[in-house]
Amino acid sequence: MDNRSIAKHCTTFLGKDFTVTAFRNDDETKRIDIMRCQETERDFTCSTIGLWEVDLGWNTEDDKALRVELLIAGDDREKGKDAFENILATAAFSVMDHPDVCDFGIVIRDVVKDYVHDTELEHVILLAPMVWEKYTPLEEEGSVVTWFQAIPITENERMYLQEHSFEKFEQL
Repeated sequence: MDNRSIAKHCTTFLGKDFTVTAFRNDDETKRIDIMRCQETERDFTCSTIGLWEVDLGWNTEDDKALRVELLIAGDDREKGKDAFENILATAAFSVMDHPDVCDFGIVIRDVVKDYVHDTELEHVILLAPMVWEKYTPLEEEGSVVTWFQAIPITENERMYLQEHSFEKFEQL
């Protein structure tokens, strides 16, 4: 498995009109590629390419290594050029630093407000991809790569999750 096979697989459910940009963290010790696929004139999806290399210690039921990439959907009417790409890259760097923050229903804190200033959204929650009808995990060379969708949430939503449960949040 390599980044090229990840990007090629993304085109099967995101579309073939894409660009890839490399992002580095502030001290330039980490790098993640972000693939931006333009779905319509305004709507797009971004995917990490390379996060799969982080070993989360997960295996499938048939003992294949289970790895993760992240997705985020956006539209060009939103403010902040490259905001979604930066949000996704920052979330990926959080996963690289703390692999335990990468799981279904987990909130990655403070990754939105640095890039979009006129919003109440501050964090992202990681959920199963729900927008892409053709989405399937990638299985190759004894490994499986799945994607989590990063969905921006407010501080009030994060606090509700913390005080209650993901199941109750999901029912809202």
